[in-house]
Amino acid sequence: MALDNEDIRGGGHAPRHLRKPEVDEDDRTEPPMSGVIHLAEEVRDARAAGRKLANDDSDLVEDDIVGVVIKLREEVAGFRLDNKRAVKKMDQTLYEMRNLVDRVEELYNSAKDETHSAEQAALNGVNKAQEKA
Repeated sequence: MALDNEDIRGGGHAPRHLRKPEVDEDDRTEPPMSGVIHLAEEVRDARAAGRKLANDDSDLVEDDIVGVVIKLREEVAGFRLDNKRAVKKMDQTLYEMRNLVDRVEELYNSAKDETHSAEQAALNGVNKAQEKA
């Protein structure tokens, strides 16, 4: 006794994943009720657009694809140029910051040396005052 698809599906009593959908899910194009677009709906719309393009004149499709590829290459080249400019600007900023850090370090060391000299002079003054007393 072989079972066919109708026996497996049970005419409406079978689980949802075993029933044949009434409308092919890829062909539905109604907008979502809540306004939120889910990934499955975007995929469905993309597939429908792909089918429509495939049915059009193939020369036009190839021309469109070539045009899109050329435009994408130009965009990529533009992004690369922008990235190179940004890297150069960051390198310049980094160079300037290194110079600032070096200058701050010099000032810190100079102030530290002057503080040490002032402390030594104060101790010498205290020692001389104690010797006189």
